[in-house]
Amino acid sequence: MVAIEEPTVVVAVEEVNNETSQVEDVKRAPKVDLEKYKLIEKTRDDSSNGDIRVAAMGSLSSYVTYAGKLFHEDEREDVTIKATGNALTKAVNLAEVIKRRFKGLHQLTKIFSTEISDEYEAIDAEAGLENVTYTKTVSVVEITLSKVELKTDEPGYQAPLPESEVIEVSPEDLARKRLRSKR
Repeated sequence: MVAIEEPTVVVAVEEVNNETSQVEDVKRAPKVDLEKYKLIEKTRDDSSNGDIRVAAMGSLSSYVTYAGKLFHEDEREDVTIKATGNALTKAVNLAEVIKRRFKGLHQLTKIFSTEISDEYEAIDAEAGLENVTYTKTVSVVEITLSKVELKTDEPGYQAPLPESEVIEVSPEDLARKRLRSKR
């Protein structure tokens, strides 16, 4: 198996004629022609259980409607918004919209990075090519919105907005607005 990772930068200190200087040496994995490979599909973990997984191309209004369903119909105490990469800003916008639609929501935001690996197998098995693994590091945000108070001493905690800043909307109104906007 061949592993491909994002480029890493190695900084070396050289001493030439009693002067020190830093030299950046970018180490890259060997290039692989991915046209000869196909992606091995991963099994998806569908145990969302109150999670809203935000995609960069997803509709903000459909996410807000789903949050309303979770809070009202499913009577959930909390909802967790998760996003990676290009969807980070949409997740933050979504959290702000939800906080302005439902009263008394506490917020706890966690930001971290994780590694994602994609494995490719040779299209022509008889070509003698090994499987290739491509690993990349992506940023992740998890925003928990809860009707009950969260750990107030944790970094990333935000108290509920004042009630004067919240315009509460019923799930029926959310669905009606969504239908109107599709016309």
